[in-house]
Parts: sequence; C-alpha cells; structure tokens
Amino acid sequence: MAYRTSLFILWFACGVVPTFAAEPEFRSLFNGKDLTGWDGEAGLWRVKDGVIEGGHPDAGDINGSSWLILRDGEKDAILRDFHFRCEFKMGNFNSGVQYRSTRSHPKGFRVVGYQADLLNGYGTGQLYHEGHQGAGVGVGGSVINEKGGKGIGVGQVASGKWLTSNKYYEKGEWTRIDVVCRGNHSSHFVNGYPIVEMIDRDDSTPDRRRRNDDGIIALQLHSGTGTENRISFRNLFLKTYSDRFGEAVRL
Repeated sequence: MAYRTSLFILWFACGVVPTFAAEPEFRSLFNGKDLTGWDGEAGLWRVKDGVIEGGHPDAGDINGSSWLILRDGEKDAILRDFHFRCEFKMGNFNSGVQYRSTRSHPKGFRVVGYQADLLNGYGTGQLYHEGHQGAGVGVGGSVINEKGGKGIGVGQVASGKWLTSNKYYEKGEWTRIDVVCRGNHSSHFVNGYPIVEMIDRDDSTPDRRRRNDDGIIALQLHSGTGTENRISFRNLFLKTYSDRFGEAVRL
C-alpha cells in the first residue's frame, strides 16, 4: 500500500453516529471579482486576474504576518465542523490556512490557532499552532494532543519519503489544500494526499489558547520583503456539517 491510516475515528453526536449521506454541497467563498465576504488589512490584499493576491503593493516590508479573514455578513464566520478547500501558489516565502482560530485583537488582523502550514516545499500541509504552544504534527504524522499540549505520535497517515518521491508538492505550481474538522479531530490533505491528522484532547486552558472547537478561517500573508513575498489563492470552497460531532475515539 502507498499509505496507511493508523486512526479509525468514531464521532458521537447526541448519542448517535451521524450519517454522511446528506452532507451539504460545497459553496464558493470567492466571487472572482473582489474581496466581498473577506476582511483584510488595506493595501495588502487584492483581486488580480481572478485570484486573491496577498503582498505589499510596492514590494516593501511587511512587518508581521497579516491575515485575510472569512466573514459572515457583518461578523467573522465562526465554523465548527467543516471541510475547507482551496488552491494556492506562492513565491519563495511561506503562508498558511488558519482554522478554528481567533483574532488576537477584535479589530486586528493577527490570528492565533490551528494552521495548515504552506511552506513552499517539504512540510507543506503540516499542522502548526500559530501563536501558542499546542502540539504540532509533521508531514505524515498521526498525533493525539493530550492535556498540557503534549503530542503523542500514534502512527502515520503517509510516509514522508513516499510523499516526496511522488512529488506531493511542486514549487511554483497551483496546489490544493483540504482541511477537514469533525469534533476534536482534524486532518489535512495536499493535492489529495493525506498529510496529517490530529485528535486534540487538550482542554486544560480556559482561554482557548489550547484546543479550539470552533473559530475563524483565515489566509496568511507572511512577514517579509520583496516581490517574492506573494501568495495567491483561488477556488475557495466550504462545506459545513449539520451534525454536531463529539469526541473522536481511536479504535
């Protein structure tokens, strides 16, 4: 087999195992014309040639990362159980897709929480905790995050060597990233390849700097300088799950 999955997950919602037959369809999050439905720092985000582009307009310094945040009317879109999908292409810097995250300031564009890391090379798709100390998950990893942010490796979803040999990511090309969250289980896919999965059991910190069960989706423009500090996104889609998933169980 080319890859293997070490975790088999059950979710309990209101005491029953949910059915997936009636999952809603994906809906588009981008109209291809402007940034309607998104909130970002003025001057750093724009629509160019039908894609969302992040970068300094004059190739100047970006002092600190800034995020483009998905909105729901006049407020941030708060999502719990969902499947997010988009395509990205970048220069020589890196980026990320935040999910189940929060703004560090109510009116600011700094975001903390889970991130699907986009590294423009090996490592793309790994799970990173932006702005706090929760356990990360490297490429191919399957991890349970216990109380106190202690990550315990319990297997692999794929071999890093196999992913590399199959060119799961190619620099300078449009690349698809999928993030799926159900209950306290999350998984990332790059170009259809399984990259990571995590069960997060760390509910030890009440200010939500550990486990988040819901939150915002946001796209990262990393700090940096120059024309290569550019990130583009297109084909952004979202599917939300009506079932309320509970704790994932490893069988």
